[in-house]
Amino acid sequence: MSASKERFGSCSRTAWRDASRALRCPVCECDSWCQLGSGEYAGFVLCKRVASRREKTNSDGITYWVHKLGAESRPTRSASEEIVVPAAKMAAASVRHEAYSVLLASLRLCDAHRENLRARGLSDRDIADGAYRTLPIEGRARLARAIERAVGSSALPSIPGLVWEQRDGRGWWSVRGAPGMLVPSRDLEGRIVALKVRSNELDATHRYTSVSSRRFGGPSAAVNVHVPHATRERRWRASTLWITEGELKADACAALFKHAIVGIPGVALWSSAIAVVEAIDPRRVVVALDADWQDPSPKKEPVRRARAQLVHKLASLGYDVSAAEWPLDVAKGLDDYLLRVRDARRCAA
Repeated sequence: MSASKERFGSCSRTAWRDASRALRCPVCECDSWCQLGSGEYAGFVLCKRVASRREKTNSDGITYWVHKLGAESRPTRSASEEIVVPAAKMAAASVRHEAYSVLLASLRLCDAHRENLRARGLSDRDIADGAYRTLPIEGRARLARAIERAVGSSALPSIPGLVWEQRDGRGWWSVRGAPGMLVPSRDLEGRIVALKVRSNELDATHRYTSVSSRRFGGPSAAVNVHVPHATRERRWRASTLWITEGELKADACAALFKHAIVGIPGVALWSSAIAVVEAIDPRRVVVALDADWQDPSPKKEPVRRARAQLVHKLASLGYDVSAAEWPLDVAKGLDDYLLRVRDARRCAA
């Protein structure tokens, strides 16, 4: 469906405020290009990155997508009634798990995101076990209220992704995060201790971002090594443990082959894998980070260094460790490589 053109009358420039670091776009969370309405246009957002069914062309001839924040996003309580100071201390894993479980239970997975997961090799059972959901633009205050009912208002400032917003002397709790697919990050006990968002924006600078309150004075997202559901089932009988990077990639790999695998949150955080490896205590460890370490350019030196450091550290702890390799021109990630191998075998059968 094509977007409809719309002109907001002869509104003055003062009715629209440019997005900035202090006033980010609530739709794409970026600090440039977008505009936020005020006065009679309060609640409207003109976004340059996230599409909608309506467009607006300003007096300079620049076209934006028009977003109207839903009724749930409007203030629900007086800021003078409750003054909340965000806490930098993060909630316990059990509290985060309860909060994020309520959040995910309040959402659904859109068809496009489900098909994306299927294309990665995940079955409908794998998708259900992963608890993936679609995070929409609107309804964030409603989601926050559901979490508040579950964990209590005193816990909200300590949960990454929950922020206190204020406008026109009124305030309300809301959930942050770019619109996209929510990917849970679970610990060894299966608790959801962090959330990532795979952005809907194809040309996003950072396709995956953590659900965090850091920019608003609250806690950052937890640094967690993701343990897929299949790995937790195999962990105590796993003779070999694989390590890759990324939550979704680890889930896809766990679905595509029958080894236990975990996903570190990024190559720079390779040391976070050590405690998980020691807890599972396999006889053999295979480090299978992305194949872009083979790129000879200097910008990939940190990737090569992190890969070598992880292998060296595990070897120093007495593990039988090896590093998996595959051609970069075939696939970047282990999940893509396994998918290609699976499809090639099916074609040959």
